[in-house]
Amino acid sequence: MRFWTRLPLFILVLAFLAPIISLVVEAGNSFWRESIPLRAARLVDYSVNSVLLVTGSLLGATIFGLSSAWLCARREFTGRWVLLWGSILPLAVPGYLAAYSWVDFLIDAGFPGGQLRNLPFACLIFSVCLSPYVFLPAYAALVQLPGSLLESARLLGLNGLRLFLAVELPLIRSSLVAGVLMAGLEVLADFGTVDFMAVDTWTTAIYRTWFGLGDRGTASLLAVVLFAVSALVLFRDSRSRSKRSLAGSTRKTAPLRRSKRSLLSILPILLPAATPGVLGCLMPVSILSTRVLRNWSSLEIWTTIHEPILTTLFVAAAAGLTVVSIALVLVWTIRTESNPAIRFFARVSSLGYALPGGVLGLGLLIFLAPLYLTGTLVGLLYGYSVRFATIGTSSIEARWQSIPTLYESQARLLGCSAAGAFFRVTLPLLQRSILCAFVLTTIDVIKELPATMLLRPFNVETLAIRTYNLASDERLAETAPSSLAMVLLCAAGVFAAQKLGAFSVGEDGNRGEKNDRKTSLT
Repeated sequence: MRFWTRLPLFILVLAFLAPIISLVVEAGNSFWRESIPLRAARLVDYSVNSVLLVTGSLLGATIFGLSSAWLCARREFTGRWVLLWGSILPLAVPGYLAAYSWVDFLIDAGFPGGQLRNLPFACLIFSVCLSPYVFLPAYAALVQLPGSLLESARLLGLNGLRLFLAVELPLIRSSLVAGVLMAGLEVLADFGTVDFMAVDTWTTAIYRTWFGLGDRGTASLLAVVLFAVSALVLFRDSRSRSKRSLAGSTRKTAPLRRSKRSLLSILPILLPAATPGVLGCLMPVSILSTRVLRNWSSLEIWTTIHEPILTTLFVAAAAGLTVVSIALVLVWTIRTESNPAIRFFARVSSLGYALPGGVLGLGLLIFLAPLYLTGTLVGLLYGYSVRFATIGTSSIEARWQSIPTLYESQARLLGCSAAGAFFRVTLPLLQRSILCAFVLTTIDVIKELPATMLLRPFNVETLAIRTYNLASDERLAETAPSSLAMVLLCAAGVFAAQKLGAFSVGEDGNRGEKNDRKTSLT
């Protein structure tokens, strides 16, 4: 009977490993078809651009995200909540949409289009769009630091920058590194932005080698290397999250109260702190809205995007339900299974975020081709489930860990089976986290481009696919309606996720103030 209870987990493990094994086999079969020097020359070119792109993007994202996190956590000033939301909302704007809108705007302003598509501008786009990955964990750690410790450091003569570098930064380092690593993973997985900005990275090399040159073997080899790098990044992030930092262990201590400052006095740090909200959200939305209003008299706007909107919502909802169902099975196994090997395989099945969308798409194309499932809705949902299982698992597991085991134990003593205790006690307590996992998954599905492009049925056009196709034809002005629709859907998801506690980052030192009582952000 135990085998049948473990059967869903075995199926999920095989489903996760199938695309990876397919890529490894394809890469191994073709490894010696080309000369090693030729392959090495290609890898060096792709690697240099990828390293420069990741380094520049993470440097900018760290500066922007960390400055806004410190300013919101340590200073009270007019417009603080505007800055706080401005630091989160770039999550609603995919990098490739920001690139489309900015290039279109600058071309209209008279800048040569060819000079705008380069690596430095791509780094800037990634920096502002991915800064929330740094801001959220850094802000959460900063507001949870014990005020007594910081006051003691001040009594010893540490203030301002010296206090931050000597005390605060070492204490939040684990959270900061986790956010930076996740941002780096997003840069490695991106295709739409680097393809549009004409930056040759590993991701664009995979597509060009497969579809442009027809070389499946070399493309599979590149995909395996990219997956290995992404897996190492995600493994490092998992280890950093598992370590209990001082900030996490002192949650009940009194945090440091925010000191009131005028806008003029904080202007040097306010400028980089406000950059993501302005360049990564406000300006792209303004540019797209202007383009839509300029052509509002044309009734064809709604007729051209209503079907992609409905398709996007249907696919995102179906993927969200699938991911939540899979996440419940994985978390159930992790929490209740006594066999360490079984728990390990459950963890492995939840690490699909290490598979960039393009790598996953190629692996599934190879695996699903003999099963005649390529270009089907089943294959598309399969790819989404593997790719985003991490989101659902982490959200549900975090809430499950906070539920006292006494609840289930008492239910068992009253005669409930393990399954009965789960459905009657644990599941109702997990409703909020389940909804949160569903919303977060739908946001990522709406923004996902490479996996959707490779696995979608030919008659399915999501907002991401429509926007990418128009941008590829250099019809940037026509991308505005579908781009704006994507941003609005993602923004609605971000607001819903915040209400469900996805971005709850603990209490801060001014929790007694009226404004702080009205929001769950702090």
